[in-house]
Amino acid sequence: MRDKHSGLKADFQVFESHRKEWLQEHEGKYVVIHDGEVVGFFDDYTAGLRTGIATFGAASEFLIQQVCVEEPVFVIY
Repeated sequence: MRDKHSGLKADFQVFESHRKEWLQEHEGKYVVIHDGEVVGFFDDYTAGLRTGIATFGAASEFLIQQVCVEEPVFVIY
């Protein structure tokens, strides 16, 4: 049985495999990846989300990930 989020896992693997090269030109931007293909780089999360929804639909899975050296850590109390 296929994991229902295996597409997102594959998309994240694409992100991780290209992170260092993307840091050169796209640091701080948000990348949208769907089915292993880069859709584009965006200045903010909302722009990436709108493009993803407009392109693939609200029910589709796609990855939006900020291109940064380290993932930020958020603490919620």
